[in-house]
Amino acid sequence: MKDSDKTEQIVSSENQKSSDAKMANKESSNILEPSMEFLQSFQTSTPLTVTPAAIIPKSVQSPRESIPVPKVLNVPDSSTLKIPASSPSLSSDKTISLNRNDSKLDIDSIERRFKETSNSNLGLFIARYHYDHGNYSDAYNFALKTNSINNKIDESWIIFSKSLVKLGRVEQAKKTLQLYISESNSDAARSLLESIEQGTFK
Repeated sequence: MKDSDKTEQIVSSENQKSSDAKMANKESSNILEPSMEFLQSFQTSTPLTVTPAAIIPKSVQSPRESIPVPKVLNVPDSSTLKIPASSPSLSSDKTISLNRNDSKLDIDSIERRFKETSNSNLGLFIARYHYDHGNYSDAYNFALKTNSINNKIDESWIIFSKSLVKLGRVEQAKKTLQLYISESNSDAARSLLESIEQGTFK
């Protein structure tokens, strides 16, 4: 093989590599944008304006590599935790039982957050908690506060009315449900009202 043939092969292979590199750069520089025309079917009078997407640089590291996988630990229920006695003065068949009842502390913490933020979701959670634990007066109060923040939460009105019935204020519960049904047409409220009127709600 002549030197000129070798030179032509080298130049030809360099040209091929350069062409491949240009093609790869051209493909990676294209930015695709989603079509937003389907949004027009949801909008009646607002004109559609599409702004070009910002160019986002590619990161060297993939998101899966940067986030560590959390470890799952099997932790026994702390309310029934039994610690064996290790004292030599105690016999080996006796155990010390620790009962932690932090639920009161937890609900107090959530109630403080609710006072600070007036978040209707927290209010609903607290009302549900108190109703489930038989604290109907507190359930009534927190459902009332939640309704004053957001009067469109169906479950809050249900808890409010159920609490009224449990507190012996059946007529007020019926009137409240009737007003709520006229505003929202809620099936759950209608069902509760029927069960109260039939005397099947306990």
